[in-house]
Amino acid sequence: MRNITKKIMIFSMIGIIQTGFGASIIEASAFQDDRPGDRDHQEDRFDHRDHDRGEFRQREYDRKVREENDRYEQEIQRRHFESRRDWRERREHEKHRHEEILQRLAQERDQPGPFHRG
Repeated sequence: MRNITKKIMIFSMIGIIQTGFGASIIEASAFQDDRPGDRDHQEDRFDHRDHDRGEFRQREYDRKVREENDRYEQEIQRRHFESRRDWRERREHEKHRHEEILQRLAQERDQPGPFHRG
């Protein structure tokens, strides 16, 4: 009885896997892509991808700005071995560096990507 139960379970799992493969092959077939009604749907999908790509770029920009702000905050802190004059010089240097990095990040964000359409 145990053998029969095991065989039934194994064969049913194999059947489910084959059904999944068949469904994915049918979805990916070229036959479905040639229907004229699907063209609008495909364009909508591509527009959605562009929107997602824009959101991704914005999230990446926000993450890089946060990292730069954290780095800047750490760098402008006075070190215990620094003289006041050295600290001021380093702070000015870090301020200029910080502004340059933020400007570069803003330029990168505003540039269209390599696959930008339109």
